[in-house]
Amino acid sequence: MRVRYTRDLILVVDCWATEPGTDGQHELSSLINVALNRERDYGSTIIHINTGHTPTDQIATQDDPCYTHARSKEFIAQIRPDQYDHLYIIGFHYNSCLHQMYLDLLEQSIDPARIAIVINLTLPYTKTDSPMSPWVLPSANVRHVVWSEQGFDPVYFEASPRFKA
Repeated sequence: MRVRYTRDLILVVDCWATEPGTDGQHELSSLINVALNRERDYGSTIIHINTGHTPTDQIATQDDPCYTHARSKEFIAQIRPDQYDHLYIIGFHYNSCLHQMYLDLLEQSIDPARIAIVINLTLPYTKTDSPMSPWVLPSANVRHVVWSEQGFDPVYFEASPRFKA
């Protein structure tokens, strides 16, 4: 059995309410809810960030703190580098708001080795007006993991035309 950390922080980014059938958000929200409930049982801290959007009611926030912006003083006070061993980013959308959250954490002097994007709890941004293709990385140093009921496991990607470092 894998050792579970209780000093994990899970950042739920922009999981906002949408119309049914909108690029898999409803289906992913259900999975995110299952994952968050399990991680609460393990003692993980969960913070929701919804930048001006109405959060989806498919994800129970329970008593989790909710912020409207990752650069707010209140949010920044919650993510002191000495407080958490791992910071996991999940939500909407992989190459948009999740990348911005990653960059915001780096600005707070969080060690990039402690930050990871949870690939199976995210959606790519597939709108045609996106300046990035759906799977472009913000940096070659971004760590990726997948979530399961046993915890978080690293994922490694090889160079491909759809996934660029």
